[in-house]
Amino acid sequence: MLRSLRIAQAVPPMERVPPEAYGGTERVVFELVTELVRRGHEVTTFASGDSDVPGRLIPTVPQALRPAGHGGDVSGYLLTTMLKVLDREREFDLVHSHLEWYSLALRRAMTRPLVATWHGRLDLPWSRDAFADAPEGMVAISESQSSAHPDVPWTIVHNGLTLDAAPFDRLEEMG
Repeated sequence: MLRSLRIAQAVPPMERVPPEAYGGTERVVFELVTELVRRGHEVTTFASGDSDVPGRLIPTVPQALRPAGHGGDVSGYLLTTMLKVLDREREFDLVHSHLEWYSLALRRAMTRPLVATWHGRLDLPWSRDAFADAPEGMVAISESQSSAHPDVPWTIVHNGLTLDAAPFDRLEEMG
C-alpha cells in the first residue's frame, strides 16, 4: 500500500454496525470497515452509538432506531447523519455513503470525493430525474440493480460477507 487513506463511512442509523440480527447493509459495512482497518486505513464510521466497529465511531443517534422501537419517518435522522459528515468532511480523503438517495444530495454538498453504494431499489418512478446528471462514484451491488440507469457510470461491487462465524449444520443422510 502506498499510503493509508482517511475514510468516512456514512451509515443509516436504523441498525447498529454490525447488526445483532437483521441488517444486511450494516453487516456489509462492518465487513468493509474491518478489512479497510486491517489494511492500515484510518476509518471513521458515522453510525448509531451502540455500534461496535474497528477504527473511530461518530454516533449519529445514541441507539439504533429499529431495535429501540422507532417505526416512523427516518428522514430527519438521515439528514442529521449527512450534516455530521459535512461538518467533518475535511478530516477525510474519501467519504463512502450508504445513505441511499441522500447520497446524491451529500455528493453535491461535499468538496471531498464521495463514493455511494446503493443497497436498495433504483427503479423508482422519480429516480431518472435524481440520476439525470449521471454522477460519478456510484456503486451498485449487481448488474441487475444498475440496469435501471444505464447512463450512470456504475461500478459493480457484489456484496461480500465473511461467513466464518455463521452457524452451519450439515444434514445427516437419512436412511
